[in-house]
Amino acid sequence: MNNTDQEFQFIVYATDEYLCGELRSNKPLDYAYHIKEENSYYEKREDGYSRNNEIYGIVVDKKQEQQLNKELIAKNCAKVLYDEQYIPAESIRAANVS
Repeated sequence: MNNTDQEFQFIVYATDEYLCGELRSNKPLDYAYHIKEENSYYEKREDGYSRNNEIYGIVVDKKQEQQLNKELIAKNCAKVLYDEQYIPAESIRAANVS
């Protein structure tokens, strides 16, 4: 639900390297919004590999060009179901044993 006096359009598309999105409005926005992946790695486990990462939402003041907020949106750990040969060796970390 949009409870503002502005109209918004959200456009999503993919390039060869990135999933991209644009938030458009019929009025100028004071802030820019970014989604960023951090701490991305693969982990070798007894039953195969998992892919891990953190997704952050970032708010930037467009006039000051200053980051105002950074919020962790999701922390992911997903079992890799594709062929392990496609996992970059430099992205693999040792499993945390507790």
